[in-house]
Amino acid sequence: EVRVLEDNSDLEKTLQNIAMPSVTHGKLKIGEFDLWYQMILPPKFDKSKKYPLLIDVYAGPCSQKSDFRFRVGWSTYLASTEKVIVASFDGRGSGYQGDKIMHALYKRLGTYEVEDQITAARQFIDMGFIDKNRIAIWGWSYGGYVTSMVLGAGSGVFKCGMAVAPVS
Repeated sequence: EVRVLEDNSDLEKTLQNIAMPSVTHGKLKIGEFDLWYQMILPPKFDKSKKYPLLIDVYAGPCSQKSDFRFRVGWSTYLASTEKVIVASFDGRGSGYQGDKIMHALYKRLGTYEVEDQITAARQFIDMGFIDKNRIAIWGWSYGGYVTSMVLGAGSGVFKCGMAVAPVS
């Protein structure tokens, strides 16, 4: 027997009068791989406008940032109030996309996952609605390490970064 235990109708009703961001998912082609990303877009998103971009990164082995969970947090605030697009990208080394992708970082930490975040940012710019002069990256723990490595790579893509508690 299948039963509905909770349909979240009270939450849905509460959120009807709040300007919430929308979340979109897609794939980016990097090398031979199609890799998942998600973007949290401001309410009333207009693809003809240019928006600042914040990449929220973790990128640790077998990790996942692009998912279909409902959450309200700092990213929601940034998109809703500050009109910042917050994107996460699961590049090589991430989980739940097959063993070949997951094991790509074996004995190569600090390489592909860093390259892939830079490549993803460039592909986000190519979508046409990202202001290439207002791109930042931030991460915590392994994400802080990746943030530091991305900034140290000298790509010129990112204007600033926040590395919180980076692995060192």
